Amino acid sequence: MYRRSVLAVTAATFSNVVLTPVAAVAQRSSDVDKVKEVSAALYASLSSLDIGPMERYWAREPYVRYIGPPSKAVAVGWDEVKKTIEAGNAALSARKVDLTQAHIQVLGSLAWEVGIEMTQRVLKNAEVLATQNFVTNIYENKNGQWLMVSHHASPIAR
Repeated sequence: MYRRSVLAVTAATFSNVVLTPVAAVAQRSSDVDKVKEVSAALYASLSSLDIGPMERYWAREPYVRYIGPPSKAVAVGWDEVKKTIEAGNAALSARKVDLTQAHIQVLGSLAWEVGIEMTQRVLKNAEVLATQNFVTNIYENKNGQWLMVSHHASPIAR
C-alpha cells in the first residue's frame, strides 16, 4: 500500500512539474520581472528620507507588517508601518540600501523576495553605520500592481 502511495505522489508531482504549460511559465517570468521592477524602485526610494516616494509601493491594508533591523516590535497595519518608517527616517541624515542576492518567487497573487540588504546609514550626529541584513519582502498583486505587504530585515551576526 505504501509503495502505491509513493508512486501516485511521484507521478502526480512529475506530471505537475514536467507538463506545466509554457504559457504558465512565461506568466510567472513576467510577474517575476514586474516584482523585480517594484523592488528596484522601492530600494531606490529608500535613499530619500521622505516616505512619499516609498509609500507608493506599500499596500494600505490592516494586515501589512514591518520589522526593520532595529525593530523591537512588529508594526501592524499601514498607519503603524508608516509611523515606524517615518520615525526611522527622522533619526537619519542619509541612507543608501542595496539589495543583493535577491531571489523572487511568485505564486498566484503573492510574491516573496529573499536576499541581503547592504545598508549605509548616517545618523543625525554624523555617525555612519554600515550593516548587512537578511531580508524577506512579501508582495501582493492588487489590481495588477505589485505592492509590499510585509518587510522583515534582520541584522546578519558578525
